[in-house]
Amino acid sequence: MSRDESGLFELNELGWWAKWGGVEWVGKDCYVLFSRDFREPFFNRAGFLAPGTELELLVDALETKFRERSTAPSILVREAREWRRLRILLDHRGYNVHDSMSVMRAGRAVPGHDPEVEIEMGIGSTGDWSRTYLESFYGRTLLLPIVEEIVEKAGEDKSVGFFLARVGGKSVGCASVYRTEGILGAYCIGTVPAFRHKHVATTVLRAIRKLARKEKRTLILQTMLSDSAEPFYVKNGFDRVYLKNVFGKKRGPPRRG
Repeated sequence: MSRDESGLFELNELGWWAKWGGVEWVGKDCYVLFSRDFREPFFNRAGFLAPGTELELLVDALETKFRERSTAPSILVREAREWRRLRILLDHRGYNVHDSMSVMRAGRAVPGHDPEVEIEMGIGSTGDWSRTYLESFYGRTLLLPIVEEIVEKAGEDKSVGFFLARVGGKSVGCASVYRTEGILGAYCIGTVPAFRHKHVATTVLRAIRKLARKEKRTLILQTMLSDSAEPFYVKNGFDRVYLKNVFGKKRGPPRRG
């Protein structure tokens, strides 16, 4: 794929998650995403749109920003050859790969859905969507007021869309989409534990694919390899475009190779 295309994918992802935290730019191709409410590394990370130059200065600046927030550094770097210098620099500075993120694009269409799963498009009740999101990803709703505020504000942006899956009127799954130039990014695809393996997410993805076709946009999504969800997306017609490694401070012996 071209660097321009991957840059569009990256900007779509950043645009969505910026609604959950704050983004600071370090130069024109390097950013840091922080969240005061979500403390896990996923919401507190740095990334690059292009390999760039003066990498040591950029990493210095990133580490300073993480240090100012008393947050452990988490830096996403693509696996492509042109990113080798940055990977080597991080290795020498005491980082190794803690996880990886697969960036995927919708390819072949996969037929079928569950007729018992009803898909509701639009925000409707911010409480329903927020509660379903938290139950799906955290198993609890302690952050409900915070997520409701984020969702309500995001819903004011016409580039944002929300999906809610219901079975018998009960909210059992959720997703969101974010539109940028030619791209429809799918995010927050989740199913509450009691309804997993019942075709809920598959039916949600089918509705999102239909929207992408209608709007003539390229449909993308990202998934962490540690979540073991990539095979599910492959089964549903998505292909990996590229991989980003998540670098954090080393926890064990130095990485080789």
